[in-house]
Amino acid sequence: VTNVDLMAKLDELIGLNKKFLERLGSIWKHKRWLEHEILEKNQNESIIKETESEIKKQSAEDLGQEIGKLIANFWTSQK
Repeated sequence: VTNVDLMAKLDELIGLNKKFLERLGSIWKHKRWLEHEILEKNQNESIIKETESEIKKQSAEDLGQEIGKLIANFWTSQK
């Protein structure tokens, strides 16, 4: 094996290493993007659950007020 052969193999390995590192960087960026998307999705789900809870609570309060008005109107009309 000559020095020229060794240098050619070394150049080939350097090229492969460069491609590997570029691919690794791309995978790393995609991983960070996915983590961000998952975090954002979880935050959105949390906000949706809070909003749904508030809507249900408000709906129950509104329904209670409507029932109270109907009962009051019924008793007023009975007098």
